[in-house]
Amino acid sequence: MNYRSFHFIFLLSVTLIPRASAQTKPPADAVSNILPEGAFDTKSNQFFAGWRAGGFLGGVPGESRMWDNSVTMETDKSGMGFARLRVADSQGTSIGISQTEPLVINPAWKTLNLHVSVRVTNYFKVADWGGCCQFSLAFKDINDQPIKGDFKTDIRRNTSDWEEIVAMIAIPAGAANMSVNIEFMGATGVIDIGNLRVFPSDNH
Repeated sequence: MNYRSFHFIFLLSVTLIPRASAQTKPPADAVSNILPEGAFDTKSNQFFAGWRAGGFLGGVPGESRMWDNSVTMETDKSGMGFARLRVADSQGTSIGISQTEPLVINPAWKTLNLHVSVRVTNYFKVADWGGCCQFSLAFKDINDQPIKGDFKTDIRRNTSDWEEIVAMIAIPAGAANMSVNIEFMGATGVIDIGNLRVFPSDNH
């Protein structure tokens, strides 16, 4: 696959600073990837192992309308598995996938380095809200209560091929676990997502 790289540095002030870079490897002090389910190559109950789908998929109880949207597991020519989120409904409905189980955070970790490959085709914004494919990390404390410091970044355009998004996220104080969520909302088109990895680091 051909990649273009985009790196984001996430600060607790919710500032994103993009810079072009060819580097796509995790920092030297990072431990192994803690999100093996991000390969999207294993099925469980007809869906990706470790993930669940949500949003306007299929029919709506009590209504006759069927939403022409889908989440599927695909494979490219190189054999890489990936998730495909497709929204065809002209109202720009929302669909997405999220982890079935949160990831436990080691207290020694200071940052998380997120890597994900994205390919976007036939993108068209159809709603005033959203209009993007959004990647987010939600943090919770030891009592499973949300805490400030959630990370969000999105893509709002077509890509010519696979592109890699890389983000360095500061882990908020008191975080005990976190989950990855991906949502396609307020737009139509096809979003392919593959090779999603999270590398913790004990350095700021």
